[in-house]
Amino acid sequence: MHEPSVKAGNAPAKLKSILVSNVMDFVFEHLDAWRDSKREPCVAESKLNEQLCVHLSYKARNDGLFLFHHEQSQAGQRRIDIAAKPASAAILACGYESMHDSITVFEAKRLPASTKARRDEYVTGCTATSGGIQRFRLCLHGQEHDTAGMIGYVQKDGFESVHSHINSSFARITGCTDGLEWTQDDSLNPLEIDKICGKARTESAHSRCDGTTIRLHHLWIDMNLGQPHE
Repeated sequence: MHEPSVKAGNAPAKLKSILVSNVMDFVFEHLDAWRDSKREPCVAESKLNEQLCVHLSYKARNDGLFLFHHEQSQAGQRRIDIAAKPASAAILACGYESMHDSITVFEAKRLPASTKARRDEYVTGCTATSGGIQRFRLCLHGQEHDTAGMIGYVQKDGFESVHSHINSSFARITGCTDGLEWTQDDSLNPLEIDKICGKARTESAHSRCDGTTIRLHHLWIDMNLGQPHE
């Protein structure tokens, strides 16, 4: 991974931005190794999140810049799936208060959704506020961050199909009663696909209910390409 350069005169905000980019690259880099690692086979989102968080923390332990925490507290009683937290070197270099701060956070979803009723849940759950992007836009997740991540466990249909489905959903949900205005401006950018490793990434940007903008990194892994070793 590319470590942030710590030089005299660099503003902490700039270093934090570099560190966030490093976290995104680190997670994407290790998605396929995690998928193919010796772990208990499962399809449930909660178990996948737990396994991935353990794997990422283990791989990050020697870098001394960040670690990963499963189910970080968010607004109200909510919790987000994975948070990246600063290790000692990052606390000193970037001006974090303590290890209890978060560098950025990740919401994870199975793709496609497990039922037709939840088919657009990567984007919004309407009144259920169970949607991935929706929670960021409503400031229920990641309110203190201007950049966050979404991890997609692609269990069938392939990257292109999932990407097309998500982008077409913005036309379907225009009448959704979640208090948000959805337009094609919320669409995901074109995919960058690593066919050898079976993973893909893209980005999107969205207005939030507090008037700010959240930039999302979408990091997806094909769960069918490799199989975990028991």
